[in-house]
Amino acid sequence: AEPQLPMEAAALGFDTSFRWYEEVLQRRGLLPSALAVVAVVCAVVAAYLWCSARRRKPRPWPPPFDLFETDGRGIGVRSKRSFQPREVIFVESPLLQWPLAGAVERMIPVGAFLRLRFSLASAVLQLCSPEELCEEGWGRISGSRGEKLDELLEAGGVDPKRLTAAARARVWHFLRVADVNTVTGPNFSAIYEYFSRMNHSCEPNCCTAISSSGEITWFAAAQIAEGDELCTEYVEADPTLPLVDTLLLPTSMRRQRLSRWGFECGCTRCQAASQPERLFQCSCGQGSCEVSRRKEGEEGEELLGCGACKAPAHDAARRLQEEAQLVREAEELALQL
Repeated sequence: AEPQLPMEAAALGFDTSFRWYEEVLQRRGLLPSALAVVAVVCAVVAAYLWCSARRRKPRPWPPPFDLFETDGRGIGVRSKRSFQPREVIFVESPLLQWPLAGAVERMIPVGAFLRLRFSLASAVLQLCSPEELCEEGWGRISGSRGEKLDELLEAGGVDPKRLTAAARARVWHFLRVADVNTVTGPNFSAIYEYFSRMNHSCEPNCCTAISSSGEITWFAAAQIAEGDELCTEYVEADPTLPLVDTLLLPTSMRRQRLSRWGFECGCTRCQAASQPERLFQCSCGQGSCEVSRRKEGEEGEELLGCGACKAPAHDAARRLQEEAQLVREAEELALQL
């Protein structure tokens, strides 16, 4: 007969109860099997927790940079030491990651956001968020100010009637954060806590690589000194013209593509007196003429003199008109692709 649990066992606590169950398992010959099962379960749980911590912990830690308040550009990232070109600066995992699904309506990660742990969701909501959504993205479904938010939620598989007022406000806040902080990976989109703090420059000193697991690695694209601000390029290659990178475009076109972030780039390259990416061959056949930057309050642009023969540019107005016509034709062709 199996021993009965004595009345005083409950008063004696866990140790007594455990010894009683141990005696029962020994009599049935199940103690080794039970201990093996417990050991396997503990090993699986420990492995899961270890992998989760390893996957989410940025490296190196503490990070080799700090966050600071810039002059009119919000929060920035400042290096705490020097880096050589191609040197790894930082590796971090996303706060939130969701798969690409083709249509904009199917890529709305509201459900994934609502399932986030509170700490991760709070970190997401601390990122920059504009007052309105971009009309090129989710804003065309919900309205720039959320006039049709219910339609956007339904398109993303969320029943708006089940959301409280507080949850609805958090979702609207999240959508504005995601609209300007989402990074596109191989087959997913993601939001990163530290990379999202980095400001844009048309001469970035940082570049990134995103793995299939979602980790983003920062690399030094140029010599970085201690105290330098770390900057990246916001606009990626044009999907309609994959061979044309945004950084190769003229200043006016770069600024146009950056307008969805709500600012006009004022980096050193955008403020330069000339635009070396816009060259016209000189009649001498040995050099080229650059286009000067449009000055504030002045109409039109002008061609600078040839860098080789030093002669002034010929037929400047005609050449600029031909360039404008080629740009229009390229844009019309891109719409047809």
